[in-house]
Amino acid sequence: ADMKEGHIRLEEGVAYLTYISQETGQEVNTKEAELAEKARREAEQAAGQDAAYQEPVYQEPVYQEPVYQEPANPEPVYEAPVVDAGGDDQCIADGLTY
Repeated sequence: ADMKEGHIRLEEGVAYLTYISQETGQEVNTKEAELAEKARREAEQAAGQDAAYQEPVYQEPVYQEPVYQEPANPEPVYEAPVVDAGGDDQCIADGLTY
């Protein structure tokens, strides 16, 4: 460990170290390296999202010509009227009753 005296700092959305190097006696600041790493991760994540997105495939529905069929209507069946043969009155000639 080359650190003599150090501090953890937080700026611009990144945590970084500032410390005094034991070997050189100079202050070392890792902020630029951390910002570069953050930019690399964001670019990698954005590229991953672009690669994961797939444009939906749209297809036109296939048109089918309608098929017309004549309705199945059977010929009408004629039914003779029911004649009531019962009763007292008898109908003769022009419908006169006696």
